[in-house]
Amino acid sequence: MGGFNPITAAIGAASTVVGLSKPSREKHEAQQNYAASQAELLQKAQVQHQQDRIESDEASRLRKNALKRAVAKQQAAFGGQGIDATEGSGEAVMLGLFQESEAEKQYRDRLDRLKQQSLAQDVNAKSGRNLLSLRKENADARDGFVTSLDRYF
Repeated sequence: MGGFNPITAAIGAASTVVGLSKPSREKHEAQQNYAASQAELLQKAQVQHQQDRIESDEASRLRKNALKRAVAKQQAAFGGQGIDATEGSGEAVMLGLFQESEAEKQYRDRLDRLKQQSLAQDVNAKSGRNLLSLRKENADARDGFVTSLDRYF
């Protein structure tokens, strides 16, 4: 019985084919998972960017409205005191209000840029982790394939 057994050879060949397809299937699944996680990550980043933009636009609108109210209030106060708001100290006070508003706008713009940089770094970090995970899964699949071949040699 030490001779060639065609049934054993056929089972061995079938096992090898199954062994070949499993790592390749796992690799394909890992790539699909990676692509899906990347798409989800980018979609979340886009949604966050849109939310940040809406919040920024709303803050800008509120700042402009507050400036209009402050200017109107100051003009009314100057008018009640008989001071011309377009000359001298009245003009200086109005200019100060505008400068405060502009400084607040610049501060909000810096915050918005920092948020966007943070979001971009977060996306890049998560993308890197996903890529490392994919590489590990591919390496594991290769190791499984090599192990399945080792038993035949």
